[in-house]
Amino acid sequence: RRYAELLTQLPDEMQPVTACVYWLDILKGRHQIFKEFGIDVITNGHLMDPAFILRCNRNISRFKYLTGNKISSSAFYGLDMNIPFFLYGHRLDLTPSDPTYRAQFDGHPYMKRVVACLSFDSLDQVQVGTEQRALIEDYLEEDTWISPEKGKKIVWQHSPSVMVNKGMHEFK
Repeated sequence: RRYAELLTQLPDEMQPVTACVYWLDILKGRHQIFKEFGIDVITNGHLMDPAFILRCNRNISRFKYLTGNKISSSAFYGLDMNIPFFLYGHRLDLTPSDPTYRAQFDGHPYMKRVVACLSFDSLDQVQVGTEQRALIEDYLEEDTWISPEKGKKIVWQHSPSVMVNKGMHEFK
């Protein structure tokens, strides 16, 4: 609730705000809080949907700024499209299935650098500068992230069984 309220307090230049909400959170009605504050809501759909990345890129390209209370893939996609991303509001705590994963992820030197580069003292400083562009180049070269095999396993374990009926069984 507090985060939705904070978004409405962004400067006029950053209005109107649109919230991109995870598809499962929409099914659970968690998007309603944004609507209560007059914030439009969109979703990129399910991660395993073949059109996910196209939808994500199309949605991102519509905006002048991107923000979040955590680092997500949209930060990197936006920066790659020269759209500034900035961290805003209280950091969101995630509860992953593997409790050590979040600690390893947050503690990774690259992620510490990402948080530092995307945290601005003032909203009028939000930009895609040299440091932010370097994040993209370094991200593409990073070889210590989770393996594709483990990533597929994690996604599969947390995807609804209905996805099997949509031809997603090859990711099992």
